[in-house]
Amino acid sequence: MFGWAWIIKETEWKAGLAQLWEYAVLHKTVALPWWHVTERGFNLGAWVVRQQHAYQEGTLSARQQRALEGLPGWVWRTTPEIESDL
Repeated sequence: MFGWAWIIKETEWKAGLAQLWEYAVLHKTVALPWWHVTERGFNLGAWVVRQQHAYQEGTLSARQQRALEGLPGWVWRTTPEIESDL
């Protein structure tokens, strides 16, 4: 049963990355407010924050890190000034 949980988690992660790529293509950046929800109802802003936290905690895989770093404008940590401008 543990394998199923891993597959579901990885599938959800890939779905989040796909949503973020869509946003990046449309807006030419991945800088978005933490409360941003896509038209499909996906809480993309919260997903981005979770990835930043996972990175800080050391729980994000190297492959996932590279995938995120390939996005235009990706940063691992936002500053209060950036968040307040969003």
